[in-house]
Amino acid sequence: MARRSSPPRSPATHPEKGMALGIVVVLLLVLLILYPLILRRGTENAKSTVKEVQSAKAQALAEAAVNRGLWELQSSGVMFSSAVAGIPLTKFNDDFEFHDLGEGSYKIKISTDPGGNIVILGKGLEKSGQTSKALQSTHQIMMGAVWSIRPVINGIGYPLMPWGVHWGPIFSNVAIGNNTFLESFPRKYCRGRIPDRDPSMENPPNTDNVEWWDYLTSLEPPTVDLDYYRDKAKNSTVLAPPSLQWNVVPAIANPPGSGYFPKSANAGTSVALQLASILSPTSVIFFDDDTGGGLNSFANFGFIEAEALLFNGFSDIYFSNNIGTVVATIPVTAPLEYRADPTVWTNANPPGTGGGPSFDSAFTLNRQYTLNNVGLVGFLYSDGNVWDVLSGPVGGKKIVGGVITSRFGGTIAQTGVSVFYSPEIMAKVRYKKPPPLRLMSRRNISVPY
Repeated sequence: MARRSSPPRSPATHPEKGMALGIVVVLLLVLLILYPLILRRGTENAKSTVKEVQSAKAQALAEAAVNRGLWELQSSGVMFSSAVAGIPLTKFNDDFEFHDLGEGSYKIKISTDPGGNIVILGKGLEKSGQTSKALQSTHQIMMGAVWSIRPVINGIGYPLMPWGVHWGPIFSNVAIGNNTFLESFPRKYCRGRIPDRDPSMENPPNTDNVEWWDYLTSLEPPTVDLDYYRDKAKNSTVLAPPSLQWNVVPAIANPPGSGYFPKSANAGTSVALQLASILSPTSVIFFDDDTGGGLNSFANFGFIEAEALLFNGFSDIYFSNNIGTVVATIPVTAPLEYRADPTVWTNANPPGTGGGPSFDSAFTLNRQYTLNNVGLVGFLYSDGNVWDVLSGPVGGKKIVGGVITSRFGGTIAQTGVSVFYSPEIMAKVRYKKPPPLRLMSRRNISVPY
C-alpha cells in the first residue's frame, strides 16, 4: 500500500528560512537604492580625478612657459634689450602656441611693468583643451646707474664710486669702497661688504635705517656685446676737432671719419683723441686695444651725446673741456633710491650731495630736471680703470645715462663726477650676457588662454 506524502510545511514551522528570505529581499532593496548612488559617486570620483590630472598638466605647462621665457631672456642679449625697451617680442607676445612638450600647448608673453620690471606670463592648456592655467612672474632687472664689474682678486680691491650717484642703484662685483658722498642713497647691491658703514655683513638689507644695501653672493655681472658696438662704431660718423688743444697726436679712426679708434691704427702706447661736440644719440665711439698689451687713453672731448662710449683694454681715461646743459627726465623709480630715509627726497640738501639738487618739486610736477656741467649723455663702458673721469672741480661734471666699468680709481677729488641714471639710455645697452634678473613675485592669475 502506497505511503501518503506529508503536507508541505509552512514558513511558520521553519522560521529560519523565512528570515533568510526577508534578509535577501531587504538587501536587494538596499542595493537597488544604493547602486545608482554608488555608480554616480564612482563616476564623479573618476571625473574629479581626470580634472585634477588635467589641472596639474595645465599648471605644469604654465610653469614650463614661464621658465622658458626666463631662459630665453637670459640667453639672448638682443631679446633682453628689446624686452627692456618695451619692444614686443615675436613668439613671446602671447601670439604663438608652443607644442614641444607633448601634453598640450603653452604661450608666453614677456613685457615690462611701469616700474621697469620684467613680467613673464605663461599660459598652459592641456591637450584635451578643457583646462588651462596662467602663471605670472615678476623680476627686478639688476641694472642701474653704475655696475662695477671688477673680478674678485683674493677677496680684496674695493672700488671707489663716483662723486655722486642719483636716480638708480649701484651694483658691484666686489665690496664697495668707502665714499662718504654716497651715504644714505642710492641702493647698493654687492658681493662684498661696505667698509666703515657695514663692516660685519650682518642682517641685510638696510639694518641701520639710513642706507639701503643688500648682499647678493650669487650676483653675476653682465657682459657687454663688444662685437656689436665695434661694428656700430665703424659705421658711425665722428667729427674731427676744430683745432688741437693738447700737445698730443690725435687718434686715427679706422675707417677714417668713423667712431672706431683701434690701437693698430695708432703709434705708441698712448692715444689722445680730440673731438668736436657730438650730438648724435645713435653714434658709437669705441677705443679698442685690438692688438693686446693694454693702452692708455687721454681723451679730450667736447660735449657728447651718443649711444655709447667704450674703452676696451684701456687703463687711464680722462675727460675734460666743453660741457653742456641737459634737461633730464627723473625716472619713475627714482624715489626707490631714497626709501631708507623719506626726508632725503624733499630735503634741499640731501646728505652726501654737498648742497646738491633738490628733486621734490621737479618730481611732483613733470619729472624734468636741468643739469649743468654735463660731459656725456649716453652709456659709458670700460673694462679697465676709469681714472679722473670727467675730471674737474669737486662735484663737477656729470654723466646722464649709466656706467659699466671695472672700477673707478683715484681720489674723490679726481673722480669728481656724478652719474644720473637714465633707464631709457640703459635700456638700449646691448649685452652678450644680460644683467641678472631677481625674482620678486610668482603667482597664478585668472586670464583666458
